[in-house]
Amino acid sequence: MVAPELKLDRIVLGTVQIGLPYGKRRGAGLMSEDAAEEILDAAWDLGIRNFDTAEAYGVSAARLSHWLGKSGRLQFAHVITKIAATLPTERIISAASDAIARFDGARKITLLSHGPMSARNWSAMHATALMEHALAGQSVYERQEVVDAWSLDGVSVVQAPANVFDSRAMLAHSDDSREMHYRSVFLQGLLLDAPSVADARVAGSGRLAEAVGQAAAAIGTPAAVLLAAAVLRASRPVDKIILGADKPEDLMPIPAALEAPEGSIDEFLDHIARVPAPAETVLDPRTWDPKQ
Repeated sequence: MVAPELKLDRIVLGTVQIGLPYGKRRGAGLMSEDAAEEILDAAWDLGIRNFDTAEAYGVSAARLSHWLGKSGRLQFAHVITKIAATLPTERIISAASDAIARFDGARKITLLSHGPMSARNWSAMHATALMEHALAGQSVYERQEVVDAWSLDGVSVVQAPANVFDSRAMLAHSDDSREMHYRSVFLQGLLLDAPSVADARVAGSGRLAEAVGQAAAAIGTPAAVLLAAAVLRASRPVDKIILGADKPEDLMPIPAALEAPEGSIDEFLDHIARVPAPAETVLDPRTWDPKQ
């Protein structure tokens, strides 16, 4: 049997929600610092030690750094952070150094580019990460971008979207033990919404949310558990999934996702397989109306 703490090492807490209005909370305004820390505390209490943030996530990186530091938890945490991929090359080194320095003292730091990088920018970022004893990689969207990222010298981690409706990035992982980190497991919460709410956010997504909800009800297992468990099973043991939370209760299904019966996952995927393939405009948040 795998020890619980080793299983939880496959889970990364996404922290974009604590730093800016995002996903379901897009119109709700920035959550309070107390609310943000309640989520972080709940994740830590569950055993989560991996945290994903970015300089572009509003005050997320600052809040995460402050919380880790004041609580004495920094030395036990693995922080994945990101910088803009399209900065002028002369600014890449300082941006990378600053992002890493924010979490100086962490057990492990992984620095990613927020999007695919030019060869020149990648060389500068990778060299800086090496000097600062951090791992380096890229956070991208498309399957070809995953392939291109793995072809670069020194890439340790690639982050990309994956969920039960979109497994394209999972087909492009490296052939060795380097890690893939999969985000959008809940498609920014759309797959957990009521169908009408999902459609109001992104046209055409309601039928996906409906299918997920109906399948979960038929199996008798929460949708969040099945969605996370399906991606965990489809990925390699070395890979991780990134899960966000709008409140502490959202994290409670995680242990169950790690222990979901194979039969339940199979049944869930059988239901999902009957759903017609969604349009790219539903799967790619870059195409969504920012006002919704």
